[in-house]
Amino acid sequence: MIAPPNQSDIDFPEDELVMKEVDKPTNPDQLWKNLTNALFGGTVLILILVFWIYLNPQAPINPYPPVVIPPTIVLPTSTITPTITETQLPTKTPLPSVTPLPSETPQPTVTPFSLDTLSPAALKTEQAMITPSATNGPMGPYSYIVQPGNPVAISSSIMRPESDCKWMGVAGQVIDLDDAPVLGLRVQLYGSLHGDVKAITSLSGTVNRYGPAGYEITINDFPTDSYHTLWLQLYTQAGGAISEKVYLDTSASCDKNLIIVNFKQAK
Repeated sequence: MIAPPNQSDIDFPEDELVMKEVDKPTNPDQLWKNLTNALFGGTVLILILVFWIYLNPQAPINPYPPVVIPPTIVLPTSTITPTITETQLPTKTPLPSVTPLPSETPQPTVTPFSLDTLSPAALKTEQAMITPSATNGPMGPYSYIVQPGNPVAISSSIMRPESDCKWMGVAGQVIDLDDAPVLGLRVQLYGSLHGDVKAITSLSGTVNRYGPAGYEITINDFPTDSYHTLWLQLYTQAGGAISEKVYLDTSASCDKNLIIVNFKQAK
């Protein structure tokens, strides 16, 4: 009778030993420890990135960098202002027409008629008629005027180099008594250009390249000459005019294809 083999004499294959070692269950505590370390490391990394973006908002890792508002336009060369003021002098010529109004001529017509008691009343009414025009001044009943030195024509390459010389327009901004931006006012272009009727609207505060309350209106696809056939006027959202008409002269020169007109509150 053959004796059964001793278990110590039995050789197990090496592959089965390796499989037994691999099949050993991993330690669950070690797995949670690894996940905790990974979560902690990710949190620290996110805090570092947030702190970096807070210190440097223009960092390349910031997906929403703040918009840089361009500064207020400072028009070059003060030599332009003498020519502008000379052109604006004709607008002040109505002042002599106000000076003849001193109603000294009606006084002789009033006094001969009758009682002396009527002459003071007549004088008061005449003074009341003169005072509003004096308080309104040259700007009349409007609350916004064109800034001194405007309109002025410059090259569009200064503010919009992408347009080259294939564009012509008018632009600027609107500010209040304290030089703060005024947003949401209608800037309206009317008139005609070589028979083409123009009625184009822009809103202050929509084109920041000219300032926080900037606007821009495209007049034509290329620069061309015109004289007082186009005008610009400022309106409220309700449609009431709050500035006088500003007549524009356009040029066929690429150095004068952008007309700057800035409006400022006067009262």
